[in-house]
Amino acid sequence: MTFPSLSLTPIRRLFNATPTRVIRGESPKRRAAAAPSAPPLFEALEPRVLFSSSPAAPPEPPVIDGPRSAVLAPITTPDRLESDTGPGNSIYQNAYDLGVVSRDRRVDFLNITAGDRDWFKFTLVDQGDFSAAIVLEHTVTGQEPDDLDMHFYADPTSGPNRSATLENSDPVIGMSFLNPGTYFVRVQGHTDQDTNTYNLRVAAPVASRARPMHSDFNDDGYTDTVWRNTQNGKNTLLLLDGTDKLEWVGLPTVTTDWTLAGTGDFDGNGSDDLVFRNTVNGKNTIMLLDGTDRIGWAALPTVTTAWTLGGIGDMNDDASLDLVFRNQSTGVNTVMRMDGTDRTGWTALPTVTTAWTLGGVSDANANSTDDLLFHNATTGEVTALLIDNAGQSTSWMSLATVDTRFSLLGGSDFDFDGQADLLLRDTSANATQIRMSSNLYGGTTFSLPTVTAAWTPTV
Repeated sequence: MTFPSLSLTPIRRLFNATPTRVIRGESPKRRAAAAPSAPPLFEALEPRVLFSSSPAAPPEPPVIDGPRSAVLAPITTPDRLESDTGPGNSIYQNAYDLGVVSRDRRVDFLNITAGDRDWFKFTLVDQGDFSAAIVLEHTVTGQEPDDLDMHFYADPTSGPNRSATLENSDPVIGMSFLNPGTYFVRVQGHTDQDTNTYNLRVAAPVASRARPMHSDFNDDGYTDTVWRNTQNGKNTLLLLDGTDKLEWVGLPTVTTDWTLAGTGDFDGNGSDDLVFRNTVNGKNTIMLLDGTDRIGWAALPTVTTAWTLGGIGDMNDDASLDLVFRNQSTGVNTVMRMDGTDRTGWTALPTVTTAWTLGGVSDANANSTDDLLFHNATTGEVTALLIDNAGQSTSWMSLATVDTRFSLLGGSDFDFDGQADLLLRDTSANATQIRMSSNLYGGTTFSLPTVTAAWTPTV
């Protein structure tokens, strides 16, 4: 499957807004709520915008075809890391690079044929501990046609340091007390003849694991969800431990002309903040938080109401969160690049046909850059527009097909396996689910508490 290449023209500066200022205010008292139907009461807080620049539209990128349901192939083709014209990753010199393991890394739905070898390499920046491991997984539990061998190397030119065999259970090679450095893994059929499909996962040492950039409000390493009542403007936080509910915590109320677009730590204080967009006048602003206490507002440039703020993520691997806008009428997508709370420029992305809606952003391929998650409401398909570390689109990756009763409201790594999981909502049944990407073809979903249709979650 071939997608057109992207050729972008330079993006000119569109705003002459005064520098963003942060207003520091008194923090409202934090209170815990028993359920989102009755969050704590706060005074209505209308975000204040601190500049007078007139609304403007993001620049128009060249029109490039987006995904079509007829051509989205599942990622199950044999040897998808192998090259048609060269050795691919069948020799250690061409090992597939998993990069620096600052969080869990994985590659899924790979194939081994008779006589084939798949080489991988990764880099540790912290000493390995008891949490660090290499795991070889069956793609579908209970379907193990043949056995595979996995070998671990500190030096690929000499013999393996450790080995394990994929039989009836998923083997694990521990990396306790490994020094920082680059290491290699080789996968092949048992006795060099067996064939199988597999997933490979490298679990990072705890010390290396990066704090999630989305919705971790209690700093426990797990994604939480923020719920907004579109009828009365109330907001509340559902703290999660993976997919298990911990407690509800109230957040300040914001008037209903503002929509909650997403979360992220914009001021670098270690607490996630809330990003709001005004659908009436196009203004955008950040509610700065310290834990769950509001400490101020930061204004962002105004963008015309033809555009939807569809996601928040690090779109160019610079450790700053950026804003992704989509014009649903034209299918055009663009990124407002940020440095903290300051806008630094625009980056155009491919146009995606209007049959698809932007459901959020998350890192679908574990390359440290967030990707765009699109949902086709007619077919239920979910696909990712993959973004490289330079902020450019590279390819498409089919993720899942979900029940058409559900809408895609976001993506995040809920189970800390290095993959983007999907946050789904069916308002007709007041149902909310998390679909785990590590089990896409076999479908593992977890239900969150039942909440009335007035409430919408986001991450």
